[in-house]
Amino acid sequence: MIPTAVSRAAGRRQRVLRRRLWNACQRRQREDIQRAVARYERGGYPPCADLAEAKRLLVFFQLRDARNSSALWSLVL
Repeated sequence: MIPTAVSRAAGRRQRVLRRRLWNACQRRQREDIQRAVARYERGGYPPCADLAEAKRLLVFFQLRDARNSSALWSLVL
């Protein structure tokens, strides 16, 4: 099957979004990662290693914030 311009464009879009996921993970900026995950999932693309890594980092941020929040409350109380 010969790839059409539409399928090539869709493949290119998926590669761009995967690269954005990877770049966001490298910067470890929560907002960038959340934005990249949302864009990738909105595109309806299948899960990939970069998406899994991004979601792991988001869970890490949530756990870290919860721990820091409970540590702050222990200082207040």
